[in-house]
Amino acid sequence: MSLFNVLSSAVWVLNCLLLALSARLDTTKTIQYQCKALVISEILQAKRSALGLSQRQVAESVGVTTASISYYESGKRTPSLDTLILLKGTLKLSIRDCVNIIEAISNGIQKD
Repeated sequence: MSLFNVLSSAVWVLNCLLLALSARLDTTKTIQYQCKALVISEILQAKRSALGLSQRQVAESVGVTTASISYYESGKRTPSLDTLILLKGTLKLSIRDCVNIIEAISNGIQKD
């Protein structure tokens, strides 16, 4: 086997390892995203339910669509900072709840 063939094989193996590693990192990012989105959705849904409010009532109070509230609660989207401030008043969110949501948003979750 020539030196060229050996080096070609080594490059191929390294490329395979890099692809496998990047796939694993993507999976890890997806899991982290899902966990953070779950934190946000659980907080919003629990607070709304505890107050006996419908998604429509919250949406009207905050000035967003009912679909937006549904997306926030399902983890498909996260509220903007402006919307979070309005949600804080409507849902009586604690400072800790807001900090948890802001941390999750700042770590790469899709905003509306």
